[in-house]
Amino acid sequence: MKYQLQTAYENGSLLWQGVLSFDNDFLAEQGLYSKETGKVDQQALKNVIREAMPKLIEQEKLSDSAFWWGNIHLNTDHIHVHIGLSELESTREKMYYAPRRRWEYKGNFSQKTIRNLKSRVLHGLLNEETRSLHLRKEQLIANLKTELLSNVLKEKRGSFLSAEKNF
Repeated sequence: MKYQLQTAYENGSLLWQGVLSFDNDFLAEQGLYSKETGKVDQQALKNVIREAMPKLIEQEKLSDSAFWWGNIHLNTDHIHVHIGLSELESTREKMYYAPRRRWEYKGNFSQKTIRNLKSRVLHGLLNEETRSLHLRKEQLIANLKTELLSNVLKEKRGSFLSAEKNF
């Protein structure tokens, strides 16, 4: 890690940092946190973040040299994970930064990428019972949307055909 960070720094690559903070009640409901003992299923947190980060890297079109790390913290009221991410060789666009009088890589993550990361982590942490209930609700909503669109399109087609006949 030290070598990778040093190489990234020497190449002027960006260093992104973020924090994922969890609601303790949510973690307790999912069986990942005990309020009585203060124990946290850190392995579960690690697993979902390990699954989500490659998708974030792909979504932001970072290079194959991208690397990341995370650290779980239990030192505040809410359990949280600090995440860092960089690239050995940056693929980002450069812009001139006047205060430093030099060209630097530009790099913000899109809000969509951040929302997707949070969503992947959330869905990864939901227990099996909650996850299946959540999926059933999502399927019901999808079915209702499809039915609604179908009815709206039928109505429009019907009114269009009758208007055409009148014409």
